[in-house]
Amino acid sequence: MTVLSQEWDWIKSKDPVWETPAQECYYYVWRWKELGLTRFLDLGCGLGRHALQFAEAGYAVTAFDLSQSGLDALAASAASRELPMELVRGDMQALPFADNTFDSLLSYHCIYHTDVKGLKQAAREIARVTRPGDEIFLTLNSTLSPNYTRAGPEYRRLDVRTLQYAKDGEEGIPHCYVNAHEAAELFSGFEMLQFRHVEDHSFLGKKGCHFHIHARAL
Repeated sequence: MTVLSQEWDWIKSKDPVWETPAQECYYYVWRWKELGLTRFLDLGCGLGRHALQFAEAGYAVTAFDLSQSGLDALAASAASRELPMELVRGDMQALPFADNTFDSLLSYHCIYHTDVKGLKQAAREIARVTRPGDEIFLTLNSTLSPNYTRAGPEYRRLDVRTLQYAKDGEEGIPHCYVNAHEAAELFSGFEMLQFRHVEDHSFLGKKGCHFHIHARAL
């Protein structure tokens, strides 16, 4: 089975969490600017909360997403703030960028929206477009998450690690989960600078578990 990439319909999104930068990203705005890493890719930008944050800090921002509704909303926000950035629509499994294009890359709650095969391909693409010696920060779903361990009959298992909401004819976005070994193996071509397992007790009113990975390309 091959899971086709699916885009979020951001027009339906009402939760302000998707418009507010994640707290970890304030640190990376500071860190990467101090290191001179300002050619920045927001991979899976959504409505652009982080693309806007980095652009306001003076980064050369490329915002990438499959969702046209998200990119349209971001274009309007960037224009209203007079912030230059490049907006690109495409699939994370086939990034339309040359090798070693970016020196800083963020992918926050994005690349696990596929199956195991797709997640491995997305990780390879991240390694390909990131310059050796430069840095990434990303999140992955953990197999310790209750969303995975307690998944009910309304979820269809696409492979050993991937669940998709499938009830009453509705097919949701796939979610792939990994354990610590699998997460590290996905990015074995990077030097791990920080590898954390985080429980998000308040994430959208639910408890979820994620890996937070800060790494340097080799």
